[in-house]
Amino acid sequence: MTTSRCEAFHSHLAKFVNLRICFTDFVEQFQRCLSYFCFREIEADFDSDYGVVTLQSGLHSLERSASKVFTKTIFHMFRCMLIRAPTVMRVRECHETSLYSIYSVLKYCDCGSICHVCYCPSTFEFKCSCLRMESFGLPCDHIVTLLVELDFSEIPKCLVLDWWKKKCKKVYSWKICR
Repeated sequence: MTTSRCEAFHSHLAKFVNLRICFTDFVEQFQRCLSYFCFREIEADFDSDYGVVTLQSGLHSLERSASKVFTKTIFHMFRCMLIRAPTVMRVRECHETSLYSIYSVLKYCDCGSICHVCYCPSTFEFKCSCLRMESFGLPCDHIVTLLVELDFSEIPKCLVLDWWKKKCKKVYSWKICR
């Protein structure tokens, strides 16, 4: 767990528990806190599964495909990148080899920070030198810019990790029950 998550959990737990309560009250309050966490998670899952997303970018097909796959929270993060990336970034050049293409993506009017995105057309795999996809699991601005540049209408499966999918819990709970 990261420090910010620990601090957020501690802050939330402080609403339910304090130093001046006895042990039985502590257990009762802690149970209420856990029940509240479960309720919020179920509510977020329901909202992801049955909530309607309003398409806001000009790239409706790519945005729609992402809304069908990602949870609502992750989709909102992706949509911000989808709106921002094509206007702020551009593909500068492309070096093609027999297996993959290497694209140089940079911010508009910023020649200092260039990221290289490797794209393999046969497997639809993307790798970026910024490593955001590998560290966070969400496509970076550079990959999103390249998706727009290459005129993708759907988000490739390799860019959607299992734990960000809407159906993730249903799949894993089924595997655990078996």
